[in-house]
Amino acid sequence: MIRVHYSNRLENLIAPLAGAISKQQRLAPLTRIPIIVPGRAIEHYLKHRLSEAIGVAANLDFPFLRVFLRRIVEAADPKSRILDVEELELVLFEVLRRAVRDNAPGLEAPRGYIEAASDTDRELRAFNLAGQIARLFREYSITRQPMLRRWTNSSRADTEASETEHWQRHLYRSIFDATGHLRNEWKNDAELNWMLLPDAFEAAAQS
Repeated sequence: MIRVHYSNRLENLIAPLAGAISKQQRLAPLTRIPIIVPGRAIEHYLKHRLSEAIGVAANLDFPFLRVFLRRIVEAADPKSRILDVEELELVLFEVLRRAVRDNAPGLEAPRGYIEAASDTDRELRAFNLAGQIARLFREYSITRQPMLRRWTNSSRADTEASETEHWQRHLYRSIFDATGHLRNEWKNDAELNWMLLPDAFEAAAQS
């Protein structure tokens, strides 16, 4: 059974949280208890207040939500891997480097931005651009799933889409297949299924 405690004052949640932790520790004293937090400041605050409430705040784990969901996905399917910003940034960096090297069609706008830099600065500009696009694609995966499905399921580009959407769609499709999996050419191990978190969580829920 799920029991929800809510309040607009964090200190009002300490007592029910401490009670739930004490009960869980009596049932399974060696099991680490996850408490999802939005930031490390909240973690430090909770540790301090819980130690006051229950004596010793031990064997507690304070993951961020994305880390907690990643654990769920990878526990459900050991071959699943979450493609977060850091990993996606490296893939995009390699894609952009190849685009510049091979004069890849469909990516004229990002190519032009990178090529406008001096020869010594192009790699850095490509890497910085890869980081910005990685964060953008992760945000799309959370807030604009219908658009991403349209990108991957349609073989034709939307004629009414902007130039920016055209090259972003081309870039996204060069990385992900129609199921949302990272294409094999960008993997070190073809047996692993790399996906963005929302896609991976949906796939795990359906398996």
